[in-house]
Amino acid sequence: MGAAMMLWMLVVWAGILGLALTLAAWLFPTVPVAPRSTARDILDSRYARGELTPERYRQMREELAPELGWPGDTPALNHPGTSGTYPDGRS
Repeated sequence: MGAAMMLWMLVVWAGILGLALTLAAWLFPTVPVAPRSTARDILDSRYARGELTPERYRQMREELAPELGWPGDTPALNHPGTSGTYPDGRS
């Protein structure tokens, strides 16, 4: 009778623990958080989708960081003293 009572208490406590964990998982769900897009990422994707003209894209990019060049920018479009065109002649 003593062993049966200990086994029964073990089952009861395991059930209580299981219910507590289930309740905690239901109350505080873990949702994967997507990385936040930067303003530059949003601007680049709008340009890629064709929502912006090249001129408007450059203007908005300059408004985001007028004194700083962005990593990966083409030097012909980013640095003073250059022609402002791509090597193949596009502007």
